[in-house]
Amino acid sequence: MTTKRFLFVLFVVAVYISNGQSLSKKQIDFSLGVGIKTTFYSPGLYPLAIANFAVDYGFSKNFSGGIFVSTFNTEKEYNGKLWVSASWRYWNETHWWRTFICGMRLAYHFNSAINQKKDFYMGIMPGNNFVKHSSYNTIDSNNPLVEPPDYRGGFVWAVFVGCRYRFNNQAGVFAEVGYGITYLNFGMNYKINLGKKS
Repeated sequence: MTTKRFLFVLFVVAVYISNGQSLSKKQIDFSLGVGIKTTFYSPGLYPLAIANFAVDYGFSKNFSGGIFVSTFNTEKEYNGKLWVSASWRYWNETHWWRTFICGMRLAYHFNSAINQKKDFYMGIMPGNNFVKHSSYNTIDSNNPLVEPPDYRGGFVWAVFVGCRYRFNNQAGVFAEVGYGITYLNFGMNYKINLGKKS
């Protein structure tokens, strides 16, 4: 599926579920989740799951904004053999990437309520990833070569459609589908309302 088609599917899903609960002004949502399958380029092997944390603040009945942070490690190994000093020598090279992502979320919450337990929303997130790369190279296990780490990174972005379901006035779960960081993100959510309920 191309990026344009995926974004179109997200829009259709958002319109279909647009009968969710509106956001309360001065509401703070804390979300601790796990992302499944990253969608932006990451060197090495792609991690199966990505831990993340988000805090969102309700500016009005429909709009919220906040921060998103995530971190994960990836590793890739190369090996083979070389003809050295009239004999074959085996070599091994391992690379590690430690990635940290930080972004700013902006979401629109659909404003017609079914009940007080559901909150449907869609949003965007620009951000940046910070990557520390290290490597270990050896032909002779007694003489390993450890390269000094280097630092990489760059701009990342994401779009998402999500739903929060409350077990009570504060605690609940959430799930998001999106493109830019992960295809699927889900976990626990906790709400604090600093203003009057609207």
